[in-house]
Amino acid sequence: ALAEEAAATRKCVVWLDDLERFLGDGRLSTTVVDKILAGDGHHRVMVATIRSEELSRLKDEADRLDERRRVLDQAATIQLGETFTATELGRAEKLRQDPRIDDALRNASGHVTEYLVAGPELVQRLDNASATQPRGVALVAAAIDCRRAGWIGPLSTQLVEKLHTDHLNPRYSPETLGQAWEWATTPIPRTATALLTKNGKDVTVADYIVDHTQRTSRPDDHVPDTTVHTALEYADAHSADNIGHTMRAQGRYQLAHTALTHALHLHTTTHGPHHPNTLNTRHNLASVLQDLGQLDQARAEFEAVLATRTEQFGADHPSTLVARHNLALVLRELGLEEEKDN
Repeated sequence: ALAEEAAATRKCVVWLDDLERFLGDGRLSTTVVDKILAGDGHHRVMVATIRSEELSRLKDEADRLDERRRVLDQAATIQLGETFTATELGRAEKLRQDPRIDDALRNASGHVTEYLVAGPELVQRLDNASATQPRGVALVAAAIDCRRAGWIGPLSTQLVEKLHTDHLNPRYSPETLGQAWEWATTPIPRTATALLTKNGKDVTVADYIVDHTQRTSRPDDHVPDTTVHTALEYADAHSADNIGHTMRAQGRYQLAHTALTHALHLHTTTHGPHHPNTLNTRHNLASVLQDLGQLDQARAEFEAVLATRTEQFGADHPSTLVARHNLALVLRELGLEEEKDN
């Protein structure tokens, strides 16, 4: 619907915040990008944001023929530094009539964006509250772990509450759940930024805190298996898919298998067995079966996906070629070189 509206508008900007939310479920494809940007006599621009960790993960796990990778390859990447450049500071100086920018320029020492979102203050609030707000800290830690496990978008309040008990520090007497939520959702003074934001039954954790945790964690400091299993109980197909991708990138193939099997069931129930989202998940599940050494099962899945994609898209479509390529790799591992060549 957005592509249709944008394509009918001569001048517009399509803004996609947290790009990873649109890549995993097929909503944003090269076809959609081309539909928005194709043609002459217009000025249409697509701009998206994505955290560095998410971008690295997507590029690492996606084959060059993968639709997600093909979308990313169409983009010009602009790396945003932690501090404003001299040019950016000069432009900001001209906007001092905005009290927020004026305040940031006076107090941030170049770290304007961090100051505007109160990033360092959020970290300080979390670090200093272990003894006084242990349950609130646990709620935030649970939400962070869900994001680190690959959950995209708002979290279920029930999920965060269920997981937070694993993060309670036994040294301290926890406050009530109501008090914990009040502390965690109270914005930093002078801003509208809080560690957690509640909107009805949905919970969002501040991106800055997730980034900080990932930057300061060891590469092998993964969320526990139990957290992944609990998150999958509440995950929709899109989040389950992304959890599966994240687990595979971490080499946790059995968890990836569990997550993608769950996602496949949800996609099949909602869209049917031949929908592109269902086929994408089935293809990814086949890759995990290959990782696990279950080559006969992987072969059967790749063959089924290849047959359906050939029928739907044709033999030369990129999605079909990816399935054919991966099937050939499995056949080679099975020692079936003749079938691979055919």
